[in-house]
Amino acid sequence: PFTRREVLQAVETRLQRQSAQQQTERTQVQTLQQEIESLRTSLSEEQKALFQSIRTRLKETIARLNIANSILKTLPPSEQRERSISLLHNVCAAEVKLLMQIPNFDPAFDDLW
Repeated sequence: PFTRREVLQAVETRLQRQSAQQQTERTQVQTLQQEIESLRTSLSEEQKALFQSIRTRLKETIARLNIANSILKTLPPSEQRERSISLLHNVCAAEVKLLMQIPNFDPAFDDLW
């Protein structure tokens, strides 16, 4: 059998090891939480940059489509002209509908039309 002193010393040693292990785990958890926050921030910034790029390209494309629409409207009235204008509007509407399905994406089309 063990003496009382040996048992207390063994318990104390075990508690010290356990405390050190818990501190190590807390440090690891804090490090991981910081990494997660850093990744979230990075992702958010990249997402904003991507959305800005998409918005810029959309603005340019919509400007070209508006020019095409204006040119079509200057042509003499005809069935082909009306079909082309209708097709142009349908394509635009379909693209806008697809874009609106992207979460957290606000293309702010108000200033484009």
